Amino acid sequence: MAGVCEPVVSAVTFCEGVGPADGPRPGPERRVRQHACRGRSSNTQAKAHVPRADATPPLGDARLRGVVERAPVAMAVLDRELRYLAVSRRFLIDHGLGAVALIGRLHDDVFPPVPERWSTLLERCVAGATERLEASPYPRPDGRPKAVRWDITPWYTDAHEIGGLILVSDVLTEREPVREQRGQGQKMQALGHLAGGVAHDFNNLLTIILGYSELLTRQIGPDKSIGRDLRQIMAAAQRAATLTRQLLAFSRKQVLKVAPVDLSAVVADVEPMFRRLIGEQITVETVLARDLPPVMADVAQLEHVLMNLVVNARDAMPRGGVVTMATGPAELDRDYAFTHPGAKAGSYAMVSVRDTGIGMSPEIRARVFEPLFTTKERGHGTGLGLAAVYGIVKQLGGYIGVDSAPGRGTTFEIYLPTTTEAVLAPQVPLPLVASPVGREAILLVEDDDNARAFVKTVLERYGYRVLDANSAEAAVTLLDSQHPSIQLLLTDVVLPGLDGRELAARVTRAQPHVPVLYMSGYMGRLRTAKGFHEPGVQLLEKPFTAHALLTRTRELLGQADDREPVGASPPRDSTGDLVPQ
Repeated sequence: MAGVCEPVVSAVTFCEGVGPADGPRPGPERRVRQHACRGRSSNTQAKAHVPRADATPPLGDARLRGVVERAPVAMAVLDRELRYLAVSRRFLIDHGLGAVALIGRLHDDVFPPVPERWSTLLERCVAGATERLEASPYPRPDGRPKAVRWDITPWYTDAHEIGGLILVSDVLTEREPVREQRGQGQKMQALGHLAGGVAHDFNNLLTIILGYSELLTRQIGPDKSIGRDLRQIMAAAQRAATLTRQLLAFSRKQVLKVAPVDLSAVVADVEPMFRRLIGEQITVETVLARDLPPVMADVAQLEHVLMNLVVNARDAMPRGGVVTMATGPAELDRDYAFTHPGAKAGSYAMVSVRDTGIGMSPEIRARVFEPLFTTKERGHGTGLGLAAVYGIVKQLGGYIGVDSAPGRGTTFEIYLPTTTEAVLAPQVPLPLVASPVGREAILLVEDDDNARAFVKTVLERYGYRVLDANSAEAAVTLLDSQHPSIQLLLTDVVLPGLDGRELAARVTRAQPHVPVLYMSGYMGRLRTAKGFHEPGVQLLEKPFTAHALLTRTRELLGQADDREPVGASPPRDSTGDLVPQ
């Protein structure tokens, strides 16, 4: 602690005076002396004014108490019973004690119950040990924990007996650790905004690439050479779509369809698949809790999270090993939340994935959730898998931690808040109708010209009548001027000016029977306050194929009329699907 002034020199001299009367000073005094003051030679005459301690601690001396009180460090002197003899003003301020009278009171009467390790540490110091705690969580009298660095050293009487303890503390709550945590959080937030914006733009492009490739493949035929080339284009676009979904997951902009979920049941369901995925040289073990409280989660996303963690575990064990998936209840207290930024105290269900692999260095562990950061060879990793895991867990209101060291493997622990809602029986999905035709009128609103052209082309080829607009305002003008009767509103969510939600509200006020199907690759405006899918909202996620577009459209409009559209009788392929002309 920088800053040299007379009271600190006096306090340092007091620390020397309460040591053994002869012989070399023990280490504790030197450490407190270094912690409290640098450059004491600037005022060596102060020693002459401070009396040495005798068998009775000299703290009844008002001058000596004044020296400790004016010290610019957080300092307290206690007797063997941990009763306060003198404290500095800085100690009172840092620990939120204000005008509390401490002299003569016991330490345990001032502070709330502290962890057992702290009581054990004080006992060691009273027995003669010197301790230094780096950024340890310690509760204030009001119960709020703070990160405090402590120097604790015994002081001695002239009889060489320990008279008590000297505490010097440095509160770090608003200093280095929090600055680092805040900086890391801001970095992750900025990356999330960037990732979400990139995913939105890419999803429009990928919709066009996937859609037209699909249409051309059906027209040319999948068995011809150019058809095989087109399938490669579609496969590459699907891989790119997977990357954009991971970017959205990291940026927490996915729409999650949550329901009460049993984590143990989820792990049990995916375990057989994981065994096949990671190979025979790796053993998969599970330790699953029974009667685990449910959590609100999206099962598909949970499975995606576990798969990413298991694949990373496999890659960390090239010579084989053991992957253990475990579940159990967990209570996170305020101490844990304080020392693990992003965690909150409360009741959780925990799922962990532990491997016996090569482990990670502290430098790698600190960056493990950053998007595009990977330690894998080029072509073997995107750096988005764990970033997506992080985003999904955070969007579910949970916390993910990692414990790892070189040579001792890695453990990821995920904590999700529990719910009192009961787990529902799984629903059997309805069979999908393949690329059905229709003749209804659809109002299409999409600001991207190329994406709008693709959607319009697909719908018109399969018999629908399409009115299109490039903005919500243009759609409203079209409805007001032509008064068309429409059977479906198909709109993007993010539009210039009025967005898709506002447009839908206007359309359904005028024509309440009209269903609404949203299209979006960036779904922030379709989420609830907790980031979950709004009940009743119908969504077609970009990028999508022609088949997906036609299927969802038909689902909302009901089954198609048995008759073909007027003036159209397109042939069908071997699967019974319509072949576009």
